[in-house]
Amino acid sequence: MTQPRHISPFVLRALALLLVCTCTSLISCHKSTDPSAASPSSGSSPAGVAPASVADISSGIDLSKQPGTRYQVTYANDVIRISAPTVRRDLIGVNRDHDIYIFSDSAELRSKLTPGSFVLFEGASFKKIQAIATGGSHLIVGVEAAPLTRLFKDADIRWHTPINFLEIHNRQEALSRHSYVRRFSLPWLSPPPVSAAEAKEEEEEGWHIKSDAHFSPDKVNFQVDLTRSGDLDATITGKGYVKNFESSLALTVNNSQVSKFDFSNQNVNGIVDFDWTIGASGKPPELGEERLKLPALMSVPLYLGALPFTLELGEALLFHPAFSTKQEIAKGAFHVDYNGVTGLSVTKTGTQDTSDATSDSSIQTSTAFSPMAAFGVVVAVAMPRFELKTGTEELLPPMPDALADRAAALLEKTTIGHFIKKAKEALKTEAAGTFQVVLSSTASHSGMLSLVPCQRFTLHVEGQVSADATVLGMPKELLKTITIFKKDIDHPTPNAKICTG
Repeated sequence: MTQPRHISPFVLRALALLLVCTCTSLISCHKSTDPSAASPSSGSSPAGVAPASVADISSGIDLSKQPGTRYQVTYANDVIRISAPTVRRDLIGVNRDHDIYIFSDSAELRSKLTPGSFVLFEGASFKKIQAIATGGSHLIVGVEAAPLTRLFKDADIRWHTPINFLEIHNRQEALSRHSYVRRFSLPWLSPPPVSAAEAKEEEEEGWHIKSDAHFSPDKVNFQVDLTRSGDLDATITGKGYVKNFESSLALTVNNSQVSKFDFSNQNVNGIVDFDWTIGASGKPPELGEERLKLPALMSVPLYLGALPFTLELGEALLFHPAFSTKQEIAKGAFHVDYNGVTGLSVTKTGTQDTSDATSDSSIQTSTAFSPMAAFGVVVAVAMPRFELKTGTEELLPPMPDALADRAAALLEKTTIGHFIKKAKEALKTEAAGTFQVVLSSTASHSGMLSLVPCQRFTLHVEGQVSADATVLGMPKELLKTITIFKKDIDHPTPNAKICTG
């Protein structure tokens, strides 16, 4: 029996460096209709279709081999297409926020990548070009997300596929062992770049983040530990599992308008145990609300045609302490389980819930203490978060942060287009479709100097499905987040009106 394996949260990123495979049936740049869409009937598998990609497609799922897959598309007339071989040959790196690409400079790219144009980087992503800058022999490209309605004039895309974590993990791990690591060589960006090493741990905004995942035949077990120390000490742990499930998509575009978007996940089953301890030994620092996107558990590329998708299992944290004096402490432990079908259906008239899911939750431990003044703390996580993203940007060559900052500075100074670095919202998703379990917990204490010292814990659990207006090219007011299950728990101590009123 295959034993579960321990992986770094960055192992999957290493797959981005697989630039050595040769893909068959590559898609011509000068035709408006994708030959890979050469139209199998619904219910048949599109035999002979090999998706264009900048990475080995065995790192994910070749949807063309799944029964019932359909991919019939006509691209918009003004879409610029950069072939997969060109991307594979010339792409040097992509920054963490996926809004800066660096290429080897060439006349072909200079003529095609112009500000304002919509570009399909075959096998990688679809973007709108913001600005262009140069440095030595390199072309720096500022990009932003582009809607599918600017890519497709007409489209009929659908699939249904099982997601087996162990199978995908084993394939990705085997590929990473044989990958060719393309090193950065950008003398115009000094000091010399140093590629980040793969590790099980990372530092982010004052937090030490440790992430583990173990794969078994029917599920992935995960654990994320976050710690910070100093005037404010905090330990936050989330652990649980997600079982294998099935994922489906149906996308219809007519005359550059989305007429239907269905995204669902069947047989979703998992648990989350979430606990934290937060204390102030000295005078607490003044901290605002902190939001962190945590390392993804797994990114599953879904290959079909020139624009692949990625199904990512990720996590995020929101942390907002309001301690007022030293020697304050709060502890909490919470449990959530969920199962069923999660999904939504989007049409021109709005969003409908197609879910059939249930959840249960409990507060297992709660302690709060303050020797003097009142205090409060909010700790929330989105764990897990299933995101269906367009493109496979998580698998592209990662650019070190120092280089990304220097590239952004050059783009901001350029006169070729207009680039503004935008702050990312860690808890905001920019996926075509999303399902996430949000746990929001609070702790408060009135202080021992109050007439009746009160402590109070609350837990709010919510399952949410949503679609992104930018990706689908639809009005935001039509795409509202839908709550498919929720539960609120309130634990006051003592359970008296003075503490609850």
